[in-house]
Amino acid sequence: MVRVFVGDVQGCLHELEQLLALLKLDAQRDQLFFVGDLVNKGPDSAGVLRLARDLDAQCVLGNHEAKLIARGGFEPEAPSDALRRCPDLLRAPDRVELGAWVKSWPLMRDLGDVWLVHAAVPPALWQAHTFRAPTTSEREFCIVARYCDAAGQRPPTDWPEPKAPFRPWHEFYSGSATVVFGHWARQGLLVRDRLRGLDTGCVYGKELTAWVAETDEIVQVAAKTRS
Repeated sequence: MVRVFVGDVQGCLHELEQLLALLKLDAQRDQLFFVGDLVNKGPDSAGVLRLARDLDAQCVLGNHEAKLIARGGFEPEAPSDALRRCPDLLRAPDRVELGAWVKSWPLMRDLGDVWLVHAAVPPALWQAHTFRAPTTSEREFCIVARYCDAAGQRPPTDWPEPKAPFRPWHEFYSGSATVVFGHWARQGLLVRDRLRGLDTGCVYGKELTAWVAETDEIVQVAAKTRS
């Protein structure tokens, strides 16, 4: 059995299918995980959700899923502007069913040696040296944080890159589990001790990336050119 973690797909079904074929996953034996942001402005967000669900993948909530939920994008009478970045979902006959699955995703998953989160682990969690579910006040940190200070406070904005005392959140990380995360296409692939950042900008024409935990292998496929 191997555990495979996939970076931000953002509706890029073709690349996801290519990546899974390259990985040669055994659906009966291997475990598949996603860092969130399975949906967004790629051409087939609904297809990505269906494939992940059919493979019994375990996911965490990303900022794009959170926005869709907040704007009613998975409701029976969804406002069209809620789905403007993934219009294929508006036409999907199983959109409400897919949404029910997405709404069940947690902010983080504890796999023992690995913690899975979309953007960042709130400092209070790793400083406690034991896993607990993030609180409501920690929700935004989990799904959107990139920078913080030593106390875990975020800057007003993360672009342009904030100055001291703010640094990438993972530079302060001192937990024992390996954190697998996404959300940071500008940063790209990050492979450091106890850190695997897997957002490599597939939807922007770069790569889709997976990390195989048991072999510590990075597997990538090139994205189709996108405007």
